[in-house]
Formats: sequence, structure tokens, C-alpha cells
Amino acid sequence: MKRLFALLIILALTPLSAQSTVRDCEELATQIGQNAGLPQHLLPAIARIESGRSLNGKRKAWPWALNHAGKGLYFETKSSALDYLTTATAKGRTNIDVGCMQINHYWHSQEFKSLEQMIDPVQNVTYAAKFLRQLYKQHGSWADAVQHYHSPDENRGKRYFSGFTTAVETMNSTASNSIPNLAIAPTHYEFFNLGTASQSKVDMGFQLASKASVYAQVRTVIHPEYARLIASLGQSEKSNALIMPPSLNDMTKSHQVRGVLRKHWSKVEALRKSLAVN
Repeated sequence: MKRLFALLIILALTPLSAQSTVRDCEELATQIGQNAGLPQHLLPAIARIESGRSLNGKRKAWPWALNHAGKGLYFETKSSALDYLTTATAKGRTNIDVGCMQINHYWHSQEFKSLEQMIDPVQNVTYAAKFLRQLYKQHGSWADAVQHYHSPDENRGKRYFSGFTTAVETMNSTASNSIPNLAIAPTHYEFFNLGTASQSKVDMGFQLASKASVYAQVRTVIHPEYARLIASLGQSEKSNALIMPPSLNDMTKSHQVRGVLRKHWSKVEALRKSLAVN
């Protein structure tokens, strides 16, 4: 346990020489968000919340950040973060948030050609902008889009939005143009993830080690401490284990699930009918 704790401390300490060569997530988010037509500061504020770390007394988004089942990890280099990510996903550990915008591997990895592309700052932020526009179109307001970027759960979404507002206010204090207030719209549930900074996400669907094996060939040399840290998280889910989230207001719809579960959705509906009370 002491060795794992020491590893987390080491990962959090980044030499200034390494910092100077790292892409600035928030600058990228500002540029990409503007090109995508998002409100000012929306994307960089989310980046700071998602992957922010303290550097020289200031909190900034960090591109080589991972969150593995609620455990935040900050790596010095892209290669070390990629080594860890490759090892974990090859073992079927797919509940991992990746990069500047903390894109969840289980739900979004199919949108990237490789793990290396997924953690790439430009690709990572570009996809986040695309996803936020989808959420805006689906829910009708940027406030709702921000909340659903984090969670479909109303209370968690509101807590996240509160932190987002603080981040925006901080950015506004150093900017000439202020972002307009994002009025909170009624929450409409759609499944994304149920994670918070202090609580693991609840994946919905089949955890398939084979899904991650596509990326296993990217890197094979793994630091032994990374392997021990992954092992400390406990056993991975069985390949046929179906994990359902806590009940929401309505039954889950087919468009809210992905992968194997969606492929066999007719069986889910048949089971529901068999359990229904006449």
C-alpha cells in the first residue's frame, strides 16, 4: 500500500522541463471550442475540472491524466500514460477516463482509431467539443449539456455544474470577454456515466476484455509498478457480467446503450415482457 501511495506521489510530481513540452489543454480547448461554436470558456472550464492539477500554485488541465475507477493518475509523459492505459484495457479494465477532457474509454473508445489517438490532446479535445454539441442538440441548453457531460443523474449533474460555474468565473476574471450565464434547464436523462471525483463510475453493458485487445499491440513494455497499481483495483468484471446502473425515472431505452447489450436488445425486451405484471 505504501508503495502504491508513493507511486501516486511520483506521478503527480512533474519536472519543469517536462511541463514546458506538454500541450496546453486549456489553450487547445479555447481554440477548438471557438471553432466548434461553443460558448466562450465552456470547453476549457470543463477541461480544468476534468483533468486539472496544481502546477506552480495554479490549477491547470493536464493531458496525461487518467482516472481509473475513481483513482486519479497524473503522468509525466504521454508514453507512460499510454503504457498504463494499454495494460489496463488489455486486462479488460475499461472504466478509465482519458486525457484533457477525461473521455471515458468504455463509452467512447470506438470513436478513436487507437488509444494513442484517444489520449492525443487535439483529438481528445476535438471529440469532447463534438460530444458537447450533441448533448446541446439533444437537451436544448448548454447548462444541461454540461451536466450530462458528467452524469445523467440530476444531483450529480448539479454538483458538477456548480464546479463548472466556479471555473468559468475564475477564467472570466482574467479575460476581456465574459461568458454569458448558462441558465439551468430541466434535466432530461440520458446515459453517459455515473462518475464523480470521489466515486467510481457505474458502467452499463458487458465488460469485454476482447474490446480492449484491439489496442493491446500498441505497447508491450509496462512498468511493474503500473501493473501492481492496476492489480490493486481488484478483479475485473467477468466477460459476461451485466452491470446495471441505479434505477432512474424511466426504463433504459435502446439508444442509451452500446455494444453487445444493444446488439441483443431484443432479448432484453423479451425478458422485460416476461417479468411484467399483467
